[in-house]
Amino acid sequence: MPEKKTDLATAAPNLLPAILHGQDASDEIFSTKDNMVGVTPQVPRIEILREGQVFRIAGSQETFPEFNAVIVAHHATRTYYSKPMGEGANRRPDCSSSNGLFGSPGQADDGSDACPIPPELRKSNQAKYKNQFICATCPKNEWGTEPKGGRGKACKERHVLYLMPTDPELASKIPFLLRIAPSSLGVKDRFFTLLTTRGIPHQTVITKLALKQETNAAGQEYSELIMEPDFKKKLARPEQIIIKELLDLYRDAFQMASAEVATESEEPIVLDDAPEQAAAEPEPPAAPEAPAAAPATPPPAAPAKAQDVKPPKKPRSKDEEMALNF
Repeated sequence: MPEKKTDLATAAPNLLPAILHGQDASDEIFSTKDNMVGVTPQVPRIEILREGQVFRIAGSQETFPEFNAVIVAHHATRTYYSKPMGEGANRRPDCSSSNGLFGSPGQADDGSDACPIPPELRKSNQAKYKNQFICATCPKNEWGTEPKGGRGKACKERHVLYLMPTDPELASKIPFLLRIAPSSLGVKDRFFTLLTTRGIPHQTVITKLALKQETNAAGQEYSELIMEPDFKKKLARPEQIIIKELLDLYRDAFQMASAEVATESEEPIVLDDAPEQAAAEPEPPAAPEAPAAAPATPPPAAPAKAQDVKPPKKPRSKDEEMALNF
């Protein structure tokens, strides 16, 4: 009698922690739902410690060198300071973007908005895209504008990951926020490109995150992020539904956290913040004066608050919708 084949997709054990399957961590008679009555959910953070190449949950002293997680969502942020870092402690940025697409300028000393996009270009943006503050057209988004004379950009780009750890010791009902420094943006680009070429949505695969020590041309050490997808650990449909429900449940919290990250003052020294010159990616060509990189179709006007900014309405893949369009 021929041996019956086993469907590995259905036979594989659950990859998400038991706490996400409705199994409480204890046998107590109370529910964690009582904790959140009248409470606005806050997205917890995972920090990268500059020394030691380790992670740490914000507010905790326990560190860990690596962990596994599902990337629930991700997006870019941008932050521009008109003065070099170190001049004016705890300053808020002159301009910021919570999604990497539209700027949300602060107020200049003369009372006007502090967006560095020239007036004529603003008029052009408004006429073409119904929004003045298109990040792709900003001169401070060009390579070689770094205030200290480096090859980087004056407007610093970072990337935010919303992660659901799958390791039992990091089990959580709320996704964590991890901010990627400019030096690891190339790692992020290669990771998501690889998943796309394989036809795998990032929400369906377990990813290993770790750190390695690198040294830039100036001899400064920094921690570069490692992102490795495990193609043998793909979530079955029932667990994909759990991730989708988490995205829907914390969509507003993600928006608020995104605006906070984009506008907060300089990071404490404990966080990894390697110089942008340390990025492994080759220098891209300077951004053209014309808004060639802007969306092909007119985006909706951006509201005043950064947390309400939405990406342009153009056809996106399911993966992009879940990652960018909170």
